[in-house]
Amino acid sequence: MSLPLIALALTLTAEPPLELRMDNFIDNLRQDFAVRSGMAVVMVKGDKVIYRGNFGYADIAAQKAVTDDTRFYIASITKPLFALAWLQAKGPQSLNSTLAEQFPAIPFAPAIEADKVTIKELLTHSAGLSGDLLENAVAITGLHDQPRRHQMLSLLTVNPQAPRGQFQYTNLGYDILGEALSPDWQQVLTDQVLRPLGMTHTSASVPAEAALPYSFFSAQRYQPLYLKKTQQTLHPAGGVFATSGDMAKLLAAELNQGRIDGRQALPAGIIALSQTPAVSLEAKRGDFARTAYALGWYVGQYKGHRTYHHFGSFDGFRPHLSFMPGAGLGLVILDNESELNDKLTDLIADYGYGLMLGEGHLDARLGQRQQALKAMVFGYRQKLLAKEEAYRQRPYQFSQDPRRYTGRYHHPLAGDIVVTGSLAKGFHLSWGPLHSAVTAYGERDSIRVKLRPTHPQVVRFEVADGKVNALLLGGMRFEALALNE
Repeated sequence: MSLPLIALALTLTAEPPLELRMDNFIDNLRQDFAVRSGMAVVMVKGDKVIYRGNFGYADIAAQKAVTDDTRFYIASITKPLFALAWLQAKGPQSLNSTLAEQFPAIPFAPAIEADKVTIKELLTHSAGLSGDLLENAVAITGLHDQPRRHQMLSLLTVNPQAPRGQFQYTNLGYDILGEALSPDWQQVLTDQVLRPLGMTHTSASVPAEAALPYSFFSAQRYQPLYLKKTQQTLHPAGGVFATSGDMAKLLAAELNQGRIDGRQALPAGIIALSQTPAVSLEAKRGDFARTAYALGWYVGQYKGHRTYHHFGSFDGFRPHLSFMPGAGLGLVILDNESELNDKLTDLIADYGYGLMLGEGHLDARLGQRQQALKAMVFGYRQKLLAKEEAYRQRPYQFSQDPRRYTGRYHHPLAGDIVVTGSLAKGFHLSWGPLHSAVTAYGERDSIRVKLRPTHPQVVRFEVADGKVNALLLGGMRFEALALNE
């Protein structure tokens, strides 16, 4: 065979370039699941971006396509950023400081042993504390100010399910430490991490334009969810909007001991400390094993490599950030749909890392995974929609005249919940900026709401001697303040 023919044969049999294979895989995946919401994917090798792909819409109705400049809410991926900001601002020695030392004016309950709980434990989900009031206020309702947040700190309790020293994932430790970076944790994060890394399109404030949130399991899956982040619900455990390119800068710094663009952006010692496993655990999220938690990072094996990762989850968003220091590889996946993408990100990570690591038979293997997932999720979606309709058709099990449950309920720190409506027109519940139609629940004096569109909750009424005395939601008791009779 002549040399030109040999070259032609090699060209015809060679694998397509990584960029084309990744584009084709994601395009096919999205088409197979009829995905219109957006996604931005970046792959990093060493200190270089080797793949960048933007797909779908940040705003479906307006057909606003995802671009390099699209900002996505990154939810709990805020945690590794905040941990770096803390180390930069307070220094590594602060990890041994205690809760009591950070908040000398707060009268903590003696049972939590504030003089023993360390900053390191708060950053590694091993402080053994519980504080639903603070977590709900700063992340969900936005009904808070500094005096109320400090009151909530004084009401922290011992977590009976996970004593101090044992890992249990929570936002609480980060939200507590946000108060210690007073008066403005957002500015500290900007000054200590975002600006040094050149993450100019990332902010701990709500941008003028950002990707809208969607849900695959919503009856109107192409309509945005009503619940959107506000400045009052951005918090240290989940309070950042970012572009995929900026997230790639963070990965480059993590992979190169703080160096980025040829300069030492963050101290190598700070990066190494943030990646040092601090508490052991045994868990798995999707394909990613979790055997330890460092300062803002899960640690475990993935595809035979030690891998650091953190994902995020909030209504309408399911971001992914991971990196393999030994192989010098990293992956960013930002998106604006939370439920289907909980599974799709695993497939994209499998394929993306498979390409970067040179694995064979990727297309056949991932094709099988894709079809199995498709068979499962569409059927599951129909079941969920049918279940929602069944709740709407259920009769209420009120022990009193339904009108007696409507009105205002009050909690001194969590604010007011208002129940309105009637049997004929339907009931509605609101709590600050949150609101939901009410459906029946299969227990006496109980109802079901979806204040967070993807998280149904049961609300129970406390009734005694023919009188509605309180409303119970998420472990909080709201006293009946002004009810209709």
